[in-house]
Amino acid sequence: MEPVDDLTQVTNEANCVTAPLPLTFEQLDQPFGFVLYTKKLNTCGKKLEIKQFKDFAYVTLNKNRVGTLVNSYNGKSVHSLNLHGCKQGDELGILVENQGRQTYETINDFKGILSEVELDGKPLHDWKQCKLSIIHDYANISRLPANVVSLFFPTLPPLKPKSIY
Repeated sequence: MEPVDDLTQVTNEANCVTAPLPLTFEQLDQPFGFVLYTKKLNTCGKKLEIKQFKDFAYVTLNKNRVGTLVNSYNGKSVHSLNLHGCKQGDELGILVENQGRQTYETINDFKGILSEVELDGKPLHDWKQCKLSIIHDYANISRLPANVVSLFFPTLPPLKPKSIY
């Protein structure tokens, strides 16, 4: 695992809500950008699975990157991964990226985690979810260490101090 530092540095508690199950972008009134879902694990397991989500989910355990889940990319999808070294009390983080809205065939292009998150086949409850909009919070990204920016936002241009007013 590689450390990714603390994404909560660019979240605002006013943009965070807790719920028994993960909420979609639409339920959070988040039309685009990212949502960071976090949960303290009461028990641990090996296989983390999210059957329905859109579009990409970057998974961390205690702020260390575990892997990436992919809904659909070039005909491939990944909906589960192993949580190596997981322990009771660890913090699971899932940063879900909205890659844009479909504008044909349907208007129901829901984003975020759209099903239960399961650990060894058992649903996980009690989630904190924080909205992170790149447009609105772009200035805050400059507070993140460079390795976090390049890991989660590889297409952003380099930020210069006080370049956004």
